[in-house]
Amino acid sequence: MSETEELASVRELSRKYLDDGGLQYLLDKDGHLVLPFGNIMVHVICHQWGEDQVVVAVTAVTNQNMRIDPDLGMFLAEKNAQILFGKLCLYRDLNQVRFEHPLLGDFLNRDELVTAVKVVAASALSIGPEIQQRWGGI
Repeated sequence: MSETEELASVRELSRKYLDDGGLQYLLDKDGHLVLPFGNIMVHVICHQWGEDQVVVAVTAVTNQNMRIDPDLGMFLAEKNAQILFGKLCLYRDLNQVRFEHPLLGDFLNRDELVTAVKVVAASALSIGPEIQQRWGGI
């Protein structure tokens, strides 16, 4: 499946904005942008949304291989109620918790993308240790 012009354009714009913002990134095997922040890797992934729109997902794994129980679910729900920017997501099938924030590609700008990357990294670094201490994993 070939990518749309919109998707290709937003991918290129994302690279430019990260370059302009002074953030260094790598490309993974799928061409997604990966930015290291300590032991956290922030991923910037452009997704086709509908026929002509693109969503830019800024995401980082906070924890994996932890014990999943109702208390973890309640913890994530309560944390999400306190978070103003981004959200915590449980991927039960992958045994992962991620901190994520989506951006609309149609309205993407440099400051918004750079801020999203930094907030996702800081949030993952902040929340990850608490989850690990209470539910194990890495």
